[in-house]
Amino acid sequence: MKLDKILILWIFFITHSINLCSQSSFYSEYGKNRIQYKSVKWSIIYSNNFEVYYNNNEKDLADLTSKYLENNFREMTSLVGHSGSGKSTILN
Repeated sequence: MKLDKILILWIFFITHSINLCSQSSFYSEYGKNRIQYKSVKWSIIYSNNFEVYYNNNEKDLADLTSKYLENNFREMTSLVGHSGSGKSTILN
C-alpha cells in the first residue's frame, strides 16, 4: 500500500516536472511576439515595363522573371484591359 502511494507520487512529480521544463524553454526561445531581424541586400533589375527586386543570390531567377514578363507584357495587358502608367514593381 505504501509502495503504491510512493509510485503514484513519483509518476505525478515526473509528469509535472517534464511539463514545466518543456513550456518554459519553448516560450523563451520561440515566442510569437519575438522579433527576428535578418539582413537582406535588395538589388533591382530595370526593364521597359517592370522593376524586378531580388535579394542575395537570386540574380538568375530575377533575369528570367524580367525576360518572361517583358515577352508576355502585351498578352498580360490585353487580358487585364489596361496598361499601367508607370513601371510595375515585382518582388522576386
